[in-house]
Amino acid sequence: MAIQVVLVYKPNSTLDNLRSIVDAERDMEVVADAGDGRSAVHLAIEMKPEIVVMGLLLPRLNTFEATRRITNEHNGTRVVIIGKYTDKFIIDQVLEVGASNYILLENACKELPKAIRTALHGSDYVCHDPDE
Repeated sequence: MAIQVVLVYKPNSTLDNLRSIVDAERDMEVVADAGDGRSAVHLAIEMKPEIVVMGLLLPRLNTFEATRRITNEHNGTRVVIIGKYTDKFIIDQVLEVGASNYILLENACKELPKAIRTALHGSDYVCHDPDE
């Protein structure tokens, strides 16, 4: 059975790119997508996916609060955050509120499938800065 993934990202062009990455994996299936944090929480409640992949900056309900709600209320759902920032403070905050993994948007094509699989198995994963 395929890993069920909900994608949440703004803008839509990036959301479409993320969908293409996930759809290319035989063991993964995008079951829903959205563009804001409130919808992410709603979809997690309704669909009970194994993984929610969210952008770091979301409207309507920020990513930190959406992650906290999803991981607290839906214990089986794991969260992977995609962002543009390499700041250790931001990454630590994302992991502290319950995200399993953080990857850089610019590395998503290569890192997203690995981050999803790693989160599913309960391990943390943080993508390294490509400039290091």
